[in-house]
Amino acid sequence: MKKIVLAMLLAVYTASSLAHVKLTSSAPEKNSVVVNSVSTIHLEFSGDVRLARLQILDTQGGATEVSFEKDTQERSTFDIELKSPLATNGRYLLKWSSLGGDGHVMVGTVPFELNISDQNH
Repeated sequence: MKKIVLAMLLAVYTASSLAHVKLTSSAPEKNSVVVNSVSTIHLEFSGDVRLARLQILDTQGGATEVSFEKDTQERSTFDIELKSPLATNGRYLLKWSSLGGDGHVMVGTVPFELNISDQNH
């Protein structure tokens, strides 16, 4: 009897942990070194979500403004324009949060580095 209860609990836990949507790809990619300025952020999820928040922070904690407004439309792919392209070399942290169809809040980060070489030298 204990084995049956344990198997049922394991099945419920596994199903619920697999049900949550995850970030499957992004541009810039996680831990990437980007050699061109960044003007658009691309996020792709494994299922439909409502993107609730998006921030880009530099190593000094400064934030880059993004053209992002919360909406109630669920989708799996987001392309968000930056108000001005990122063109200063350094390390950045893209922070996002989203809501799944079940109301579950998901958060994540995408660290990346911008290293644009000076073409004039």
